[in-house]
Amino acid sequence: MQSHSWSHQHLPGLSESALEKDLRKTQEAIAGVTNKIPTRLRPPYGDGWVGKKSDVLIKVAAKLNLTLTGWDIDTNDWNAKNQGLRPEFFAPARTSWKKLYDKKQSPLDILMHVKMVTARALGDFMDGMTRDGWQFTTYPDDAPPPKKPSGAQTQALFQIQLFAGTQDGAMKKVQAADSAGYTNVKVAQEKGLYKVRIGPYRSRSEADSVLRTLAPRFTGAFVVGEP
Repeated sequence: MQSHSWSHQHLPGLSESALEKDLRKTQEAIAGVTNKIPTRLRPPYGDGWVGKKSDVLIKVAAKLNLTLTGWDIDTNDWNAKNQGLRPEFFAPARTSWKKLYDKKQSPLDILMHVKMVTARALGDFMDGMTRDGWQFTTYPDDAPPPKKPSGAQTQALFQIQLFAGTQDGAMKKVQAADSAGYTNVKVAQEKGLYKVRIGPYRSRSEADSVLRTLAPRFTGAFVVGEP
């Protein structure tokens, strides 16, 4: 899942505290609706990441466990003259995409925006890409977990659970865990109550070891297993 900031400003122009406040507000809003915390940030206009890098943007993104994302291909669908993913607006030209892929040897990121004309043209665009031999994928951190083979035995995983109660309480615990340097922090909801989970860890002993360092900061935390 990806953030695009709250204010859509040139992020490197903000102070470090203002930038962190902007991005945290976005994290909280998205988590409140989806129960998932974004793991990526695409800065508005690519400012601070596409081209000249911004040290403050890189620092704050790392603090919030956000991977900065740019693009390889710009459809320029924001242009009012581009009524629906017209190839003459693409940069670079579509004829160069395979050469670009061969050079990069990883999926190409194609930039589009939430616009009605783009949505109407997207099906034909994807069909054309498929006919040309292209495939579509997700970012690795957005990919669903692999399905377990029928009858296969799998190793149990363990998470540290913090009871939060309310959505606001969950977000405060997420921020506290994030500030303490813990990664893989997720919000879960069950029967209207919110909880925060840290992990997973591959063994109970590993989870217990982390729990001992968490205990002074988060009273009542405990280890839960998942199949």
